[in-house]
Amino acid sequence: MIMRNLATLVLLAAAILTSWLAWQLRPQPAPDVPGPPRSDYSLDQYELVVLDEHGEESFTVRGPILSRDPNTSEWFLNQPRFSFPTANSEPWLAQSQSGWVSAHAEEVRLQRDVQVLGPAQPSGERARLVTAAITVFPKQNLARSTDSVTITQGGSILRGQGMETNFQTHQFRLFSEVRARYEIH
Repeated sequence: MIMRNLATLVLLAAAILTSWLAWQLRPQPAPDVPGPPRSDYSLDQYELVVLDEHGEESFTVRGPILSRDPNTSEWFLNQPRFSFPTANSEPWLAQSQSGWVSAHAEEVRLQRDVQVLGPAQPSGERARLVTAAITVFPKQNLARSTDSVTITQGGSILRGQGMETNFQTHQFRLFSEVRARYEIH
């Protein structure tokens, strides 16, 4: 009787161990990958000029990899570098670690380590904007961020939470928690 109970316990332990091993060896779900699960095309080391409905340049983007989602026609970009033209001055330059462009190129999102450089002013100074993420609306010449933003121009340093800028007028508007500092060189 003792041998039968011992054999039952050994078989029970073996069944539990086998079940646990089978659970550990099951196929794991694929990790989330930014961008489409399968693109209909991708570009390597590209430069792309996007035109608006009037045939004018809306923006230019360069980068190492661009992938297009076949279902939504959205673009997913790695390390993009954008140039947003203005009517009366040099273009605004922007770069980030990743980016996204809507199907009709009406909205551009730059994410992770975003840096935007404004055109040179008559004094020769350029505004430099640093944030975690920014959304650009090329048709309206607007850029917005809800993240913490630092804007540096000459000796002026502005910090705030949330921002909007107009690429044509070169005006910045910080939404909250605004701090200003001016350094004399």
